[in-house]
Amino acid sequence: MAETAFYITIYVAPENVEKFLEESKAVFEKIKAEPGLVFFEMYQTAGEPGTISWVEKWYVSIGSPNVRYIMGFHADRNDQTILLIVTVPQPQNQMTKPYYPEYFAVTEPMYVKPREMKVLSPLGSPFFFQKS
Repeated sequence: MAETAFYITIYVAPENVEKFLEESKAVFEKIKAEPGLVFFEMYQTAGEPGTISWVEKWYVSIGSPNVRYIMGFHADRNDQTILLIVTVPQPQNQMTKPYYPEYFAVTEPMYVKPREMKVLSPLGSPFFFQKS
């Protein structure tokens, strides 16, 4: 089955980073428990403590209805990368799960810039390596 990676970056006021991370723990545990999620890891940009990114890798392929299910978006294609234009999510998709509203209500006021999201499709062999 094909995989798709979602690369998400948020920009939080530096004084709110610890609060953001604390508020995010419970919802990220729920995301990691979702069926189809293969990989999840969060990163912080060196020298920019308020710039936080994460990668979610799912067993879905770009162009499949499952990508729209996961993120609840409409996408414009630009070469191999899809830049997301987030719209009001439709019912029954990942982004409308019951654990998101409270999370967004608490964390989005901490943002100093809008969230950025990209959907990436792996190139596969020979451009993949992972140690066990």
